Amino acid sequence: MKTECEKLKKTPENEAQASLLPPGRKIGTKSEYARHRDCSPSAVTRALAEGRITTIKVNGRDLIDFEAADAAWSVSTRPRIDAHPPPPRGSRQDDATATARDELRDLRIARERLAVEKAAMELDIRAGLLCERSEVDFVLADVGTRLLAAFEGLPDRLAPLLFGLATMGAMHNALETGLRTVLDDFADSLSRAARTLNAAAQTYEPEDGSPPHG
Repeated sequence: MKTECEKLKKTPENEAQASLLPPGRKIGTKSEYARHRDCSPSAVTRALAEGRITTIKVNGRDLIDFEAADAAWSVSTRPRIDAHPPPPRGSRQDDATATARDELRDLRIARERLAVEKAAMELDIRAGLLCERSEVDFVLADVGTRLLAAFEGLPDRLAPLLFGLATMGAMHNALETGLRTVLDDFADSLSRAARTLNAAAQTYEPEDGSPPHG
């Protein structure tokens, strides 16, 4: 695409004006100069209005000497204070931004997960499915103690049953009876523990002050 300088007719007037410029000097319109500087035409118009760059008359038209305008622009135009070039990809600032974004995403996911777990816990509380941890620990300790005592007393309980028995079948039946008695007692202990925990769950009040279920 030809510039305005290349489009000019060879008239004595134009040749005289062109002779004032060094050979090969590029001139053009405001739009052409804006493309040359990679800026908007309005920025060129503002620079002309403020006197930061000037034009020359060629064939009755105001054109811009690119080289002279570039030199004047660099001297008279200050960069914007708030203009910061974006950090190059892979720089420390770019990596820090990506890391912060990932941390915020992880925190949001964790917060949403906690909210879901809290809602599920509240439903369990209202359904009577939760109770204090201390209640569970107490009941389990009591059941364990009863089971241990039952097995420790098993020899004393079985010895009279086995005494005097002469056949294998009789001994087997005596052992089965003694063990079944121990297991039945343990099952009763578990049933009592379940009732205790259920009663505790019905009256459980969470620490956040939510009303107990009814």
